[in-house]
Amino acid sequence: MYKVSEIENAILEALAADDTIASYVRAFMPLPSLDEEALKGVIRQFPAIGVISQGGTYDYASSNVQTETGSFLILCFNRNLRSPVAMVRGTEDEKGLWDLVDDCRRVILAGNFEDVNLLECIARRRMLLFAGEHFAVAALEVEAQWRNL
Repeated sequence: MYKVSEIENAILEALAADDTIASYVRAFMPLPSLDEEALKGVIRQFPAIGVISQGGTYDYASSNVQTETGSFLILCFNRNLRSPVAMVRGTEDEKGLWDLVDDCRRVILAGNFEDVNLLECIARRRMLLFAGEHFAVAALEVEAQWRNL
């Protein structure tokens, strides 16, 4: 039986194990909340990736076999002090926020998760959550499915 925190950790570990992402992301962490003020206090290094579960559903094949489908947000944080546009779109020399989201999507679709046996893990959608003067945040919504006996 997997806990939600184990799935969050597996997603973070898969992202951190990717050579491309690891070459430019400075921090990988579970997130305590989606509150903007709390996130400002947690994110100290940029670019950064955080993961949080936002909900889930249960389906029962029989009384002792449960399939859980969880919705997780991979939050991508970026900062570029030279240009707000570069923060989101990147430059020739630096990855932007959308590059980070695309790299995360690529890793999720590859499905290389350690320590958990997921039935499925797919990226559902991306969304810009915040783009301000100091940093920008985008979310990649991921749906993971696993079986608990």
